[in-house]
Amino acid sequence: MSNITEFLRRFTPPILIDTKRRISGDRRVFPDYDSALRQCGEGYNSAALAGMIVEKMRRHIQTPPPETCLTNISAMRSALAVGLAGAGRTTLNVVDFGGAAGAHYFDARDTFPHLKLRWHVVESEAMAKNASSLETDGLHFYSSIDEAVRGFGSEGADLLFSSGAFQYTPNPLDFLRRACLAGARSVYLTRAAVVETRQVTVIQRSSLASNGPGPLPPGFSDHTIEYPVTFCRKNEFEDVLKEFYRIKIVLNEEPRVCFVGKEWASMFGYYGKR
Repeated sequence: MSNITEFLRRFTPPILIDTKRRISGDRRVFPDYDSALRQCGEGYNSAALAGMIVEKMRRHIQTPPPETCLTNISAMRSALAVGLAGAGRTTLNVVDFGGAAGAHYFDARDTFPHLKLRWHVVESEAMAKNASSLETDGLHFYSSIDEAVRGFGSEGADLLFSSGAFQYTPNPLDFLRRACLAGARSVYLTRAAVVETRQVTVIQRSSLASNGPGPLPPGFSDHTIEYPVTFCRKNEFEDVLKEFYRIKIVLNEEPRVCFVGKEWASMFGYYGKR
């Protein structure tokens, strides 16, 4: 475990170096997710956004990977999760909550070619429908956690993985609890955005092109998109995790990532086992 800790200490700070650039937007505080969403239109449920991310991923996986094992920051996150949960195993069943078009699966597959991965991504209906064209024997897309777990049959899920997704759900703590109830034997959450004193919901803005790997594909025009983001209290987020898992590692991935309400939000990572 000391070697893992040293690896994390040395390499975690750069992981979120682009986060401050990405988390920008309307700093008005909204009473709830629905109030913020009414100001955003479709938010993350946009079919155009889903289609663009899927096309980016299609082009990305058609490009031969370089010889280096860890090719980007995203690959480092998935490699750490799979490396911890898959140690000593020949197969690994993963539920990836909010995994978009499956980038973490492709990264993990390239990093661990001898590990049989069954990777079930849970996404919005628009994303799951668009991304179904990318499915392989090891990668499938679902619009509910229960369906994703049922897809493993009697084996169940070995790992619950999520990268920066729960804060974009209507109720992050409720969605986190429902994900934990899926019964995965271990959990690895990264880029969990939290605050210390009071839950806050604001609107985040980004360019369409900044979503997904690689440049904007032909046929898409860049524009600003908006979506609600909710920063939970850190202790409440951790309390939900502790209902289901023994937390083994806590990563202070990016302190003071943005100012919301009356305080700074920070990004944390967690690894735990049942």
